[in-house]
Amino acid sequence: MDHDAPSDAAGQLTRRGMVVGLVPALVVGVIMALALSWIAGIAIAVVLGAAWVLMVRSRRTKSVQAILTEISAIPVETEEVPRLANVVDGLCVAAGVSPPELWVVRSAAANGMALDDGGRTALVVTTGLVDGLGLVALEGAIANLIGRLRDGSARLATTAAGLGELPLASVWMPDRVVANSLGEHYAVRSDLEAVRLTRYPPGMIAALRDLSSVGPEVSGAQERTAHLWLAPVLSKNAAVQSEIFLTSAEPLDLRMDVLGEL
Repeated sequence: MDHDAPSDAAGQLTRRGMVVGLVPALVVGVIMALALSWIAGIAIAVVLGAAWVLMVRSRRTKSVQAILTEISAIPVETEEVPRLANVVDGLCVAAGVSPPELWVVRSAAANGMALDDGGRTALVVTTGLVDGLGLVALEGAIANLIGRLRDGSARLATTAAGLGELPLASVWMPDRVVANSLGEHYAVRSDLEAVRLTRYPPGMIAALRDLSSVGPEVSGAQERTAHLWLAPVLSKNAAVQSEIFLTSAEPLDLRMDVLGEL
């Protein structure tokens, strides 16, 4: 998959949502035209269609903030987390991406996510990740997230989460559509992207090992946004059916084994 493909898929997902909403608007317009007049029917169809399109666009452009609010993330300045900020800045230069906003979730778990709604990017880490990982492992974990910003998969994943609350989203945006766009073994491929960025496989292996040791399960995490996290965020006992989550939550042991073959 080339670097532009996930970003293209995010745009296609948004357009699909807009088009789907226009169908009932046209149906209502036709009914009103027959019951009242063609002018009234056209006016109603235009108003309903425009309202739907604006709602879809608003949900996408506000998806980063909506997710940050949902996970109770707190914004931090670079001077508050100098070690993290230095790692992020260095990797952004190497990846050729603009530095994202930095946010923290107060949790002993070690995990993180990258968010991108097309106009705003944010990197979210738990306090457990910042405090529980050594410098080499931290660099590996952050490289994975920066890689998601670079290849566009963070934008697709964020868009899916943002539009997932729209009416009948499970019908017009089934999990398999997003999962197929992210691609098979998405988590493993994100690890490989991190290795390409750092050119140091042991760093990503150390990150996965530390994530497993500290524990990646964040209390209160929701299935709707579970696919955004770096490591499986839900309990192993959780009955999760989401295809998006399953392709992004491959076992850490499997991911370490793949990297060990490099």
